[in-house]
Amino acid sequence: MGRRVTRRLGVLWGLCLVMCVGVVLRADFPPKAAGYVTDAADVLDAASRQSLEDRVKATEQKTSAEIAVVTVSSLDGMTVEDYAVRLFKAWGIGKKGRDNGVLVLVATGDRRVRIEVGYGLEPILPDGLAGDIIRHQAIPAFKDGDYRKGIVAAVGRIADIVDANETVTPAERERYDRLARTADFAPTWITTPFFGVFIAIG
Repeated sequence: MGRRVTRRLGVLWGLCLVMCVGVVLRADFPPKAAGYVTDAADVLDAASRQSLEDRVKATEQKTSAEIAVVTVSSLDGMTVEDYAVRLFKAWGIGKKGRDNGVLVLVATGDRRVRIEVGYGLEPILPDGLAGDIIRHQAIPAFKDGDYRKGIVAAVGRIADIVDANETVTPAERERYDRLARTADFAPTWITTPFFGVFIAIG
């Protein structure tokens, strides 16, 4: 009888230890924000980082929309969807009541990229269009290992779209969705969209 109790206590202790280790491993989530651009994966040089900071700051001043750019080396066992959604909410990207934030997340070690867009910007930046941005601006450079070039190009196009503030027509949505369904690029890169709408390309 005593051995059974001891064994059960040992199992419970082991489970508690595993849970505690998991908490420790994710204790640094969310990463600490470093302005508009948080380059935790260290893939941006000083010039490109400053260029990104200036670009997204100008967009915020013009439209009030907030664009956050984040690179991490690992998703720490989370899916890119979960990581991005949790980070988006934790940082409160976008103005309160307007939900006009955009998160560009690149996980270099996991080879994952995601664009998270608040509902307030979905009419001008729907999932199909975001997928088009990643296919044409980000992925080609990422395949060559040039994260800097891909991120700068993708963020630049996103900022241009937000600045223009033009609602995407139903015909344009259908075209982007059709292109997404026929897209062909490295399957280890995943493009994902936004709250409430999910699509995988690749």
